[in-house]
Amino acid sequence: MDRKTVRRYRDTSFDVLLASARDRRNVPLDRFKPYLQAEFAAGNTVATEL
Repeated sequence: MDRKTVRRYRDTSFDVLLASARDRRNVPLDRFKPYLQAEFAAGNTVATEL
């Protein structure tokens, strides 16, 4: 491993590393997330109905 990579992981908090990894991923269901969250908040938790 390159020393710069090791230094970045050493100096960055674990929470920041996890957050940056989540930001880079592209999940096909992301565009439905607001709808799913609204339905779940309304009490609709049956997957087949969603």
